[in-house]
Amino acid sequence: AHKTILKADAVEAWELEKWHTQRQQDLLQKEAQFKHTKQQELIALQKRIQTGREEQKKQRHQDLERLLQRYQNVKAELEAQQNLERIRMEKLVQSGALTSTYGKKKNTNNMSTNNLQSGQNTANND
Repeated sequence: AHKTILKADAVEAWELEKWHTQRQQDLLQKEAQFKHTKQQELIALQKRIQTGREEQKKQRHQDLERLLQRYQNVKAELEAQQNLERIRMEKLVQSGALTSTYGKKKNTNNMSTNNLQSGQNTANND
């Protein structure tokens, strides 16, 4: 009977050890699977972040291009307006309309015309 008890204890100890070993292997496998899953999630998240960065960079570039185009359009429009104003002023000065209309203010008008012309030159330099 004593041998049977010892043998039963040995079998129980062996089964317990086998169960612990199997459990340890299962836990290690689950841990490895968990790590793999988290690594895949991290890679996917990094790809989303990179895609977002590239999209943001592309959007900023498009915004910059739009602003530069708007600037060029406004600049061209202002230059055209100034050029028309300069031509009108030159015609008025050549026709003598300013001198006959204003009489003694001839020098003042010439200075205004010169100022407009120098303003046009400054605008063209931009």
